[in-house]
Amino acid sequence: MIVIPKKNYMITVVIILSTIVLTFVLANSYKNKYRKTSEMYNYLSEIKINEIESYLFENPSIIIYFADKYNLNNDDKEIKLKKIINELNVYNYFIYLDINDVDESFFKKISKKI
Repeated sequence: MIVIPKKNYMITVVIILSTIVLTFVLANSYKNKYRKTSEMYNYLSEIKINEIESYLFENPSIIIYFADKYNLNNDDKEIKLKKIINELNVYNYFIYLDINDVDESFFKKISKKI
């Protein structure tokens, strides 16, 4: 009878677990890289949360469009909004902010500044 050392079992477990983790990491990065984004995300200027205060200070008459850039359920409404923005020529007054980056403290902080 052949005796297999415990070290080999540990190496096998590590290889299996690392393969599973690597598979999930690669699948997630592939999904995020090739995920379809909203029409407005590609059309409007996007701004990050940490830049919003200075941007509001410089441009107090802007309209912030909050939306999930990966949620395509409102695609028809966004196409209509894009047409309205073009017709009224107010492209420079709109900015895009991804709702996934925003939390409740952001709204409290902004409401105090306004």
